[in-house]
Amino acid sequence: MAAIMTLLAGGMAGCAAPPAPELPTMTAAEALAAYTLAPGDAVRVTVWGQGDLTTQATIGTAGGIGMPLIGEVQAAGRTLPEVRQDITQRLAARYLVNPSVTVEVTAYRPFFVQGQVARPGSYDYRPAMDLRQAVAVAGGYTDRARAEALTITRDTGQGRVSLRAAPATPILPGDVIDVPRGGL
Repeated sequence: MAAIMTLLAGGMAGCAAPPAPELPTMTAAEALAAYTLAPGDAVRVTVWGQGDLTTQATIGTAGGIGMPLIGEVQAAGRTLPEVRQDITQRLAARYLVNPSVTVEVTAYRPFFVQGQVARPGSYDYRPAMDLRQAVAVAGGYTDRARAEALTITRDTGQGRVSLRAAPATPILPGDVIDVPRGGL
């Protein structure tokens, strides 16, 4: 019997997936500052003193938002400061002197929790959420969850990566949190 258990343990160890690299440590504020917009995010663009240029839009599948005067502005894959700078430069080039532009997210795309949680699915993102809170929103771990082996799949702007994550890791809109099943 001991020989069979040793054989099974050895065989299962060979089948285990290698651990994913660890997600870099950062605060929620740092994570949001580096956040890249994506289709599904809703934004408000305000041009101070120019109420007719203020725009609210959801980023479409092509990645853009429509703006009066300057047309389509690429937003997906860019940070809020990058979008603001693009709009400011385009308005200043032909229409306004020293435009003051702000760009803010009014609604984030959801995050997803899958695997060994009570209610897998998509959930509304709230700024400053961490992994522990995201799992709680999904109803908590099941009794089969392997809580020490959580991964987050995240779009980095250069592609999607899956990384191991600690409970205090900030989550971002669009993240896919995987709670794997534990042991035998």
